[in-house]
Amino acid sequence: MSQTGCTFQYVVVDGKSRDRTNNIVRDCIAGNKQAEHLVESDKGIYDAMNKGVAKATGDIIGFLNSDDIFADHLVLRDIRDLFETSLVDVVYGDIEIFSDDPSRRVIRSWKSGPFVRSSLKYGWHPPHPAFYMKRSLFEALGGFDLDVGLSADYDFMVRALMRPDCKVAYLNRVLVKMRHGGASTSGIGPVLTGWQTCQKPWQKLGKPYQGVLAATLKPLRKLMQVRL
Repeated sequence: MSQTGCTFQYVVVDGKSRDRTNNIVRDCIAGNKQAEHLVESDKGIYDAMNKGVAKATGDIIGFLNSDDIFADHLVLRDIRDLFETSLVDVVYGDIEIFSDDPSRRVIRSWKSGPFVRSSLKYGWHPPHPAFYMKRSLFEALGGFDLDVGLSADYDFMVRALMRPDCKVAYLNRVLVKMRHGGASTSGIGPVLTGWQTCQKPWQKLGKPYQGVLAATLKPLRKLMQVRL
């Protein structure tokens, strides 16, 4: 959904898609000075995200994945306003996950709730599509760690939010609607791999036990978000 009420830059990074993706992107951004389009081979989703940040020029960074959409036209304005009024390093909100069929029925509602740092060790974390951060924080943490595979977003958020000096604000509204069936949730294999790799950020922080606990409770929290 188009955004109004703020200035933003949209960087599209594509790993040499073989369909008509890049033709469509070129047509959509033709003449738009706020848009960048990068097409080249990469090492996966998070390598592409790192490249996107490197191309971006703004002070606030966020990611909108393929098939995800903003909840309404004022999402980026509200995020910017909270950064400015709260003087924080991170702003996050809520998401809705809709079914992969024409009805687009909402099947999960991810209500994040206010930030409590200690909740991270019990499997809580914000949804990455609704996680926005200062560019300076992203760079200080070295971006996404490609060695942890599809859990790189969780790894990054834990490392960011566990920093004692990281100031965080919760935006109490749905920011993004995403289609069910992302790369990290398609099948039992990625789920099991994710359970293992979700322990890695805690090991980096010297707290491996919390990693086991958090990785175990994470999928249970997802069950509580399901709409029947």
